[in-house]
Amino acid sequence: MDYYSLLGISRNATPDQIRAAYRTAIKKWHPDLNRDNIPLSSLITSQLNEAYRVLMNPSERKQYDQSLGIHDGMSNSEEKGRYTYTRKETVIRNSRGSSSRLKEVERIESWKNTFFSYMARHKWASSIYASIPEKTRTRIISGSSDLSDIMRLYFKIEEAKVRMGLSSAYFNLMQLEKYREEQASNLDVTFTVVSSLEAILQFYIRIRGGIIENELLNSYELSVEKKFIQIHKYLVKHPNDLFQAIERFKISKEDWETARGFIR
Repeated sequence: MDYYSLLGISRNATPDQIRAAYRTAIKKWHPDLNRDNIPLSSLITSQLNEAYRVLMNPSERKQYDQSLGIHDGMSNSEEKGRYTYTRKETVIRNSRGSSSRLKEVERIESWKNTFFSYMARHKWASSIYASIPEKTRTRIISGSSDLSDIMRLYFKIEEAKVRMGLSSAYFNLMQLEKYREEQASNLDVTFTVVSSLEAILQFYIRIRGGIIENELLNSYELSVEKKFIQIHKYLVKHPNDLFQAIERFKISKEDWETARGFIR
């Protein structure tokens, strides 16, 4: 498990940054606040506690960093390969094609780190995880899963992202047909409206899906993100009020260009 990814911090994070990230994550995942999914929240909480304990202890953090390859000039990929092999060598030695099995194990371990970090930031993703069969969850957690388990879960997550878009109240065939009829004499307006609605929806899906990473955005981009979240939520309740919404949330030409830049 990559503790830095789990907490959403860089590998040179200060103790204060580690503490702040831990407090944010633990508040989100405490079992008392997730009674509908206690097994998963308990698992992630225990991982967060372990990450905090290790990274806040200088000597343990040094040892942990070494296990990730952050020492003596050794590349992370080289060390990761050696570390993963050590953890899985029994499985690898007893299987045919040890080289290919090693690569598969590395891919699964890498994906698991990414996925559990993603779940820690997005509760909707954890609900997808909770919906898969218990045997599959057990295999993934225990490290005995194969690529088919991982792909099955990945497809479920992608399907959920699509459904978030298709369930929109303002971007659907009936709504778009209505705009076409209203602007029958001016196709330019129709195309502008439809492309604007699509931009709002696609930007929101990327935000909600975690595809856009907030820690990489500057202050202006964060302000645009906030505007588009607001306009999306407004249009869900008022699907006919696009122009009023644009005026209400003061979406400028530069805001549109920034948003479209994220969905290209």
